[in-house]
Amino acid sequence: MDLSTSYLGFDLAHPLVPGSSPLADELDGVRRLADAGAPMITLRSLIAAPLNIADEARLIDRGEEVELPRSLFVGLQDSPDLASQPHQYCEHIQRVRRVLGRDLPIVASLYARRMEQWVSNAKLIEQAGADALELNIYGMAIAPGDGGQSLGEQIINVVDSVKGCIRIPTAVKLLPFQKSLDQFIRRLPRAGADGLILYNGFYQSDCGVDSLNDPFLQAISSPLDPHYRLRWLARLSGGIGVDLAYNGGARNAMHAIKAVMCGAAAVQLVSALIKHGPEYLHILRDEMAAWLDENDYESLQQLRGELSMQAFNSLHAFDLAYDRQILMRSS
Repeated sequence: MDLSTSYLGFDLAHPLVPGSSPLADELDGVRRLADAGAPMITLRSLIAAPLNIADEARLIDRGEEVELPRSLFVGLQDSPDLASQPHQYCEHIQRVRRVLGRDLPIVASLYARRMEQWVSNAKLIEQAGADALELNIYGMAIAPGDGGQSLGEQIINVVDSVKGCIRIPTAVKLLPFQKSLDQFIRRLPRAGADGLILYNGFYQSDCGVDSLNDPFLQAISSPLDPHYRLRWLARLSGGIGVDLAYNGGARNAMHAIKAVMCGAAAVQLVSALIKHGPEYLHILRDEMAAWLDENDYESLQQLRGELSMQAFNSLHAFDLAYDRQILMRSS
């Protein structure tokens, strides 16, 4: 079965891409992902911002001298130095490159607060050998903005400035709660975005009352209503001229198939691989291929976009079909 797809200008053997996570923090994890058939490797985000306020970047305070208590914006525990030290992050990119050679594209991820941090670190990441870059705007939404600009204008300016200084493909990892989302998303390609990721996952953590030294338990992304993600994939697919990736909540092959039917060029997997191990990627790929074969598809491209807006005569017809589906499901 031909599962090939194209994402950010790279020809991939299939659309199941490990998303940004600690799985690629160690070279052993990188090897396991590659051996399981990952078509590209996505590194966790470099947090290129000061760690001195509580809303910065979902990192756990590991005992450094800071004045404020542990952040409630908790990511996965035990973040290594490479997640907050640009030069160590770039050295990790180089180590991953030596392990993979030129066989698989390496996608770096970046979060910053100030424009100079976005630009300077994007340059370092490109120079280190990353093939593409994700702009992680999560922290921009949970931290106060600068200069009185709206969040949307800040993000547009970041994309425009970063793309003005690097040549590698760049994807924007969107949040689902942006004001005037339709208009905002359509401005991003004009600012230089090569791809959009719908959407960045939020995190849930629990409290461990029996462990005062470690009050936060492991945090795993909480899936947003998948129908919301799928609707926006379908609505945007083919209409804005950039690749779309589905992120946050793909737990099995059917989730991935639905995302492709709605127009996704790639389906990012994080929680499923953390829970089941990198080898689960191979299982999902085989299950996807089997489903396509059973349903008389000859390739993934034949499936892609079947439920996107491009399959309807107009946006109005698309919205009517979607609303009718919602009514039928609730009756």
